[in-house]
Amino acid sequence: MKSLAALLATSTLCVSAFAGETPAGPASPATSALSSTRITVGLGAAYVPRYAGSDEYAVRPALDLSVVTPWGLYLGVGGLGYRHQFGDFFVSGAIGYDAGRKSKKEGFVSGSDKLRGMGDIKGSVLANLEFGVNIGKYGSLALGTIQPISNRERGGEFYARAGANLLDRPQDKVLLTSTAHFGTQKYNQTYFGVTSTQSANSGYAAYRPDGGLYAVDLVLTYTHAINKDWSVVTSAGATRYLQKASNSPIVMEKTNFSGMATVNYSF
Repeated sequence: MKSLAALLATSTLCVSAFAGETPAGPASPATSALSSTRITVGLGAAYVPRYAGSDEYAVRPALDLSVVTPWGLYLGVGGLGYRHQFGDFFVSGAIGYDAGRKSKKEGFVSGSDKLRGMGDIKGSVLANLEFGVNIGKYGSLALGTIQPISNRERGGEFYARAGANLLDRPQDKVLLTSTAHFGTQKYNQTYFGVTSTQSANSGYAAYRPDGGLYAVDLVLTYTHAINKDWSVVTSAGATRYLQKASNSPIVMEKTNFSGMATVNYSF
């Protein structure tokens, strides 16, 4: 992903330089598209639970990467995708990767020593499909699904999301987002279940959840533009585990909190 971002940045700079050496006139479609591509890179820190439902937290580096093209193709930390807008409606598809979960503390991957005996959850290449509608300047509604392409035994999930623009000014923007998460039986078993083998190895009681709603979350994001190139993004969120997840013996806290702050540069 870094190589592609660097390539797009170089292309944009080369086009700008070339345009400065030619007579004034209408820009070609290729030049206009490349010069309209927006690239954002950022670095900061995040405070997150060690895994979904953990009572342990960790401070980890936070990377922000966004490449948005005028023809709908985008690249971010979450993966590579395409978004199409038709009127107030939009549809998007993306390919990303989830690193899974470790049964011990290991680097920046989700996991905890409290999961010893549970075994690791392998990483998965994921397909994310979403359909939504923008409600004027007030916010948006969306439905989506995240399905594994590799490690399919992980299971898939679905979500319903609502976003509200609480503040929308040139320098300051505040967005409130709430999402309901639903897992297939496989997904809920993978992340919240305890098989008989895992029970014998870890000491946790066996638990087999059904598919369905497992969590709702609320995230508040504030973006402050310092100037046209630099910005600061901060966010705070809470996730409440429900029904299929809350009764799991490995869910130590039914409510998890998180926070993140990054300093971003756009060009």
